[in-house]
Amino acid sequence: MQIANERSQELTNAEELNVDAIGGGDTLKSELVQALRASLSADQDYVSWARQQKDNGCSEGENSQYYTDALSFDSQAKVDKDTFRSSWNPVAQKYGYQTDPTFPRSDPRPYPISDLPGPN
Repeated sequence: MQIANERSQELTNAEELNVDAIGGGDTLKSELVQALRASLSADQDYVSWARQQKDNGCSEGENSQYYTDALSFDSQAKVDKDTFRSSWNPVAQKYGYQTDPTFPRSDPRPYPISDLPGPN
């Protein structure tokens, strides 16, 4: 849940960026927002899937629609992040910023299900 909340804040921050001073800034911003939206959707579906597993004794497993959707959004997010990196790197080099930005991993599976909010 914390990852999804953090990603939601990242998305809000990206949507509010003023990129007028950067050549191609509108495209960069659009690509970043698209990548963060896909990542947030993946995060939210992973959380829903984990809650479903916790509530149902893991009876759904990987057959859950939440899990399927999370994988799909995760895959799209990777493509979108790579697109953003390709656009960002030349700008970053030009202005002396970090190239190849990293994005936190969406998949919450390494976290214990018991840490998720919901009925115990």
